[in-house]
Amino acid sequence: MKTSILILTAFVAIALVLSLAPLMLAEETTDGATNTADNETVVISTDTSSTTTTDDLDTSENVGGLKLGWMKLGLAFTFNQEKKAEKELQLARLQLIRAKIAARNNDSEAMEKALEAHEQIMERVQERVNKISETDPEVIKAKGLDRAIQAHENRIAKLNGILASANLTEAQVVKIQARITKAQGVTEKLKAVDAKVDELKAQAEAENKTIKELLKEKKAGKQASQTETQTQEGQETGQGETEQAETQTQSGQENAGGENAGSGSGNSAS
Repeated sequence: MKTSILILTAFVAIALVLSLAPLMLAEETTDGATNTADNETVVISTDTSSTTTTDDLDTSENVGGLKLGWMKLGLAFTFNQEKKAEKELQLARLQLIRAKIAARNNDSEAMEKALEAHEQIMERVQERVNKISETDPEVIKAKGLDRAIQAHENRIAKLNGILASANLTEAQVVKIQARITKAQGVTEKLKAVDAKVDELKAQAEAENKTIKELLKEKKAGKQASQTETQTQEGQETGQGETEQAETQTQSGQENAGGENAGSGSGNSAS
């Protein structure tokens, strides 16, 4: 059984490598054209703790398709949700570097492509962090996801400043600015989740409970409220149906009385 699982895993890994290979090679070719001004390549680890440099949007860092492809492959085999979010934030950072290189080269198409990829990654991060906040919100603080989100917000703001100096047409700037604004909106939502965790933490401490206990109580209260609402709606529906039946019965009786009265009048005339 274990042998079968290992063989299946190996086949999946090979399939993923083969599916990513064309994309990796294509991106590598593009990067060779856009990154020609960089003489030095600095490869920084995907660990978020090792990227606290003076400028973590350094265009001399390797952001080629091959590196991105391997990072995506590693992401596919990462099942811990917190670590997955961390790696996605690193991928998003590399896409911002690609956008920065494109802006420096006045390549609006490449910049928009990088920002589109960044947008898709950040939407996945948002979805993942939302799920974590519903099940184990303390992890967001413990694993430093809150700091990573703040750092990424700073990167987006920095790229927004670089856009102002790019030699692009007004239409191109408007189009790219819209993507940057959307990215800023995602980070704002992520910060809102972080703020919610802070509120839960403060409330839990005030009530001498853990956040998990507090969430469990809130969930139980919500379910009880929903049940009560459904019961009340059911009672109101039943009452409405009873009133409707009584009205129909009363109308039937009145109609029968009218018919009887008409029949009596007919007999009298006879």
